[in-house]
Amino acid sequence: MQILIISLDHSCNNHCRFCSQADLAPPSAPPDIRARLEKARGEGANVVHFVGGEPTLHDALPSWIAAAKHLGFERIGLQTNGRRLAYPSYARTLAAEGLGPVDIALQGATGALHDYHTNAPGSFKQTISGLKRAHEASLEVAVTTVITRSNMRHLPDLGAAMGVLKVANWRMRMSLLVGRAREDGSRLVPRWSMVEPYVRRALDETAKNACTAVVSGLPLCIDPSLPRYDPASDEAPQGVYGHACEDCAARAACAGFDAGYLTLYGERDLRPMKEGRPEMRGGPDFSDPLKLPFVGGLGRTVADQPVPSD
Repeated sequence: MQILIISLDHSCNNHCRFCSQADLAPPSAPPDIRARLEKARGEGANVVHFVGGEPTLHDALPSWIAAAKHLGFERIGLQTNGRRLAYPSYARTLAAEGLGPVDIALQGATGALHDYHTNAPGSFKQTISGLKRAHEASLEVAVTTVITRSNMRHLPDLGAAMGVLKVANWRMRMSLLVGRAREDGSRLVPRWSMVEPYVRRALDETAKNACTAVVSGLPLCIDPSLPRYDPASDEAPQGVYGHACEDCAARAACAGFDAGYLTLYGERDLRPMKEGRPEMRGGPDFSDPLKLPFVGGLGRTVADQPVPSD
């Protein structure tokens, strides 16, 4: 089974401080989406993810979703900041054309925190409205949060908010030292040891409201019991390993980490494991792309070729 990831371009109506694509110039127009869908479908892809930038800025998105449905794609996902979904008719249109999972970016449980990260005043209110309209349109809603030094202490609050917002799946993702994050990486990207206790507390909160939460971008030696989601089909840059990883018992199962992290903090937080990986706490099984709640990744996108799923 294969997943086609289509990056429309790098345009966005948010201006996130951690944006991994901020230094990439948006193309003048998206390439021939229908031709790429037809080619990938003929090669066996049956799941497609539309990512950006912000895909909803393209008025042709509903027609591309309809084309994917007509070609026989069994699952069509959208990665979005959710702002345009605030218009009920738009959310209903996407659902009617065949859209399934919607992965919405939410960076804080308050307007002040979310809008600080997006550099877009009022974006929190619109994103929350979009999330609610997506529910009303019977779309499958997941949330992705990029972990920064500014929001990591508030992850438990976000975990509690998942229950209020009726979100079934939440991904907490370490920020990457690429794109705009390079401008002030040490003030943006937190150390793993700083993040760990807040992720644990966030998981305690989601356990109360039946939300399945996962963390991405943390090497396995940073509390190996944490439920991870680091799929090979993610568009994030290839994970690297430190010298301390060479003799780690979990090396084969570990997805590694962002190479930029080493330039900031070195290997001080690596904790090589002497024994095999223990069971993850509530570790989910997202091996079936037809049930995958998350869409695309958070890094620079790779060529839009079908990616074999694990």
